[in-house]
Amino acid sequence: MPARTTPLSQQDWLEGTLDFTRIQFSETPCTSAPTSIGVTSSARCTPRDDLTMLQLGLRHRFTRTTEATLRAGAAVAGTQSSAGAPYLLHAGPLVGATLAHRTRDVNAQTVYSFGAQLSPIVAQQTGAIDRRLQGDASVEWTSQRLSLRASARGSQSIPFDVSGAYLVANMETSVGVQLDRYVTVSLGERIDWQRYASGQSFVGGSGSFAFKSPRAGSSSDLSFAVEHSWRVRPRAMKTATVEAAALPLESSSHFCAAHRSGDDGRR
Repeated sequence: MPARTTPLSQQDWLEGTLDFTRIQFSETPCTSAPTSIGVTSSARCTPRDDLTMLQLGLRHRFTRTTEATLRAGAAVAGTQSSAGAPYLLHAGPLVGATLAHRTRDVNAQTVYSFGAQLSPIVAQQTGAIDRRLQGDASVEWTSQRLSLRASARGSQSIPFDVSGAYLVANMETSVGVQLDRYVTVSLGERIDWQRYASGQSFVGGSGSFAFKSPRAGSSSDLSFAVEHSWRVRPRAMKTATVEAAALPLESSSHFCAAHRSGDDGRR
């Protein structure tokens, strides 16, 4: 549900959000507990997760270029590991804060953003509910024809010492160029690092190159994208130092192209 905003003054706004998410997994490894993402056996489960989150936030504008938001609320998660299994409910707090600052000149604008949040998420590996402390920072520079963006994010399971808990960090950069009024080119790269409480770590990444050329006043367009991904295979390590060149590397690439035209009556 989109956030509902109520002005309190010229510098303050009250924001409220209510979100409900239901996810049904076809098959995942079974976990030892609904609040843990640790895989304890080769058994397979079909978990269902219901996640309801209610948040209230206060947004304050310090100046025309700087504003901050504080948020608090509660989350209720319902989990069922498989059909016929008990349906378990868990409740927890939601807390978050963001700070944004922008600078602008005649030809370009720069936006700096920082945020932190404590909230539950649904672990995509197992379908379990994972409580996480998350933080992020980003900077984005845009002009009429060029945009540059860099961001860094990190999150950690709370508590960290449960089976399967993990710490993850990633960095991402992207460049977008508008060659003319209709043609755009974008390039992006992302690196991920993940470490489990057991000491196992891995490093991976992905990137893409995309070209898009929609035609004004026409139903035809041409676009293509090239994507690649790589990953260092998991290995139990005593330290977080990784020599990528000394570890086995998995990589893959993907190319797709499409041309769409409505001149022949097809979509």
